[in-house]
Amino acid sequence: MPSLALTDLRSGIVVLPADAAQPPLKLVVPPGKVASQPYGVAHLSDGRLAFADRANHRVVAIGLDGADFASFGTLGSGVGELRFPSGVATGPGDRIYVADTGNHRIVAVDSMSADGWESYGIKGGPTGDDPLAIGRFAEPIAVVADAAGVIVADPGAARVVRLSTLDDDGWSATAAGEVRGPAALALRPNGAIVVADLIARQLAFLTTPSDGVTETFADPLLAGPMAVAAVSDERLIVCVVPLGALVVVDRSSGVWSTFADRSLEKLGVRRPTSICLLP
Repeated sequence: MPSLALTDLRSGIVVLPADAAQPPLKLVVPPGKVASQPYGVAHLSDGRLAFADRANHRVVAIGLDGADFASFGTLGSGVGELRFPSGVATGPGDRIYVADTGNHRIVAVDSMSADGWESYGIKGGPTGDDPLAIGRFAEPIAVVADAAGVIVADPGAARVVRLSTLDDDGWSATAAGEVRGPAALALRPNGAIVVADLIARQLAFLTTPSDGVTETFADPLLAGPMAVAAVSDERLIVCVVPLGALVVVDRSSGVWSTFADRSLEKLGVRRPTSICLLP
């Protein structure tokens, strides 16, 4: 298993070495910089981890040694402001994307200085009169990015959305009933999207949201997938609650299978919220 970083509502940021025999590392935030309710986490090109400091309405970056602390965001809905952010991801050019949950929008910045600030979205969701509800998010909680754009998990609207840019162009969304409670996203190297569906208790796979889910995989070990990361096209790592375990999902000869890899509680993780791979 590769090295991993996990966010935990109680324990903060926990780094798991690739060698399971090595103890986990808990990142220590500098004095006076206390983080509360850490959520989505992403690895920056400079080696730091960026995560959503949800209760403090900001995004924080910190080195694995606890140094090089930086942050942006204060409570509000304007430029430079966030409200209970959840998901954090990096994209091409090291651009940082944030699921600004409480403001029902997606924010993008060029760096941890918050330069190049751009935001998109208002509160809303699909209705009978407006099934697409373009530009509207109910509760965006997770985000991933690639060269084709940004993918958003919006559990409040029970859908996954892809944007080519942070505007109405290129909007693609799953139809009603395709996903029920998308809690986390991952991109496989082949570009396919993996959705951890917390309510449906399964993983869903799709290429383009508007084309719908192409495959699902449910298993007793996946009864509550909270976070997911793609190691390869054929291997995924999932944080599962209430099982309280890291579960490896493998595909061999076209068939998915699972095995529980490590107990989260033994690693000091009790309320995991996200996971990312480390180089």
